[in-house]
Amino acid sequence: MRDGGAIDRAHIFALDGLRGVAALLVLSSHFGEFGIHALTHHRIGDYGVMIFFVLSGFLMGHLYLHRAFERDEVVRYIAARVARIAPLYLLVALASFLICRFVDPGFAYPVGWGELIRLLSFTSVQPIFWSTGPEFQFYFLFLPIWLAFAARSRSANMLPLLLVAGCSMLIYMLSPATPGFSVFSKMHIFLTGIGVALLRARIGSRLGAPVIALLQAAALLFLIGLVSPPQFLSDFLYPELVNDPKHVLYYGDLRKVLACGLLILAFSFRNPLAGWLLENRAMRLIGAYSFSIYLLHMPLLYWIAGTGAAQALPYPLLVSLILLAVIAVSALSFHLIENPARRHVRRGLIALAEKMGRKRRRPGTQPAFR
Repeated sequence: MRDGGAIDRAHIFALDGLRGVAALLVLSSHFGEFGIHALTHHRIGDYGVMIFFVLSGFLMGHLYLHRAFERDEVVRYIAARVARIAPLYLLVALASFLICRFVDPGFAYPVGWGELIRLLSFTSVQPIFWSTGPEFQFYFLFLPIWLAFAARSRSANMLPLLLVAGCSMLIYMLSPATPGFSVFSKMHIFLTGIGVALLRARIGSRLGAPVIALLQAAALLFLIGLVSPPQFLSDFLYPELVNDPKHVLYYGDLRKVLACGLLILAFSFRNPLAGWLLENRAMRLIGAYSFSIYLLHMPLLYWIAGTGAAQALPYPLLVSLILLAVIAVSALSFHLIENPARRHVRRGLIALAEKMGRKRRRPGTQPAFR
């Protein structure tokens, strides 16, 4: 991204920091489950997950919809997406199963044989793990969306995009009836992110600095409202979940989803406020570690609560200890496991696809998708 708001396909550093904010929202939402006084409302984690989902849709739209839908591009896309989630997720799932079976049956993630099968199939409804299913499934459902945009750009025919729009409306109407671990129950959130990416690309550098500052001020007020909601907004931001196991009052409310979209749009522009809040090294590192933070914070909270520290330590010291422990362990996880595994799996999948392509391709034929 260039100064002044112009957008290219370079990395948007503020969104790294925003991913870190989302991870911290989810972390804080689980304090109460382990006997630790909550810093924020216990449902704030739903907003953290929504921010993750909208960000995922935004990044897919930002990074891929301008590219041709060709075999090599698709292979690289699938390899990158699978490598992004699968290695650490599957490792934590398997480790949780082994801990529950052989070490501690009361572990933070109760994983028996049945739950392990659901985890391996990305259909778990267990806290924390459940959200990885829709994310992983979305990566594959994004492919026909990408194909529709590529077909539209080649022929100027609006039919592919109209089909995507029609299917999207139908999916949203049916979303409350679909399983919570299914991408179809959350597809409108990912599509909001894609819409924000398309809007951002169209806006380009046309917005002036005052308008960008106003957008970011509104987004910042939304974040502040989540952390410390004023009384007149509390019932809207945090409705009670009565007979609502899938949290439709959160994930199904387009106003809340669009507010998360505003957050991503506002901080996709680079200016001093975005730099100060989200592009600093600390927030970017937390953003880089966010997936490890997301998967590992509950076991760490479980362990800290088991030591009795929640009752023995002054609250400010306890919170500092939790933050340091979560970030330190997540940093180790990222540098020693997550990032090396991601690179290895991505390279391996690309090499496998190339090998299979060479076997199937006869001399003189063209690769598929071209």
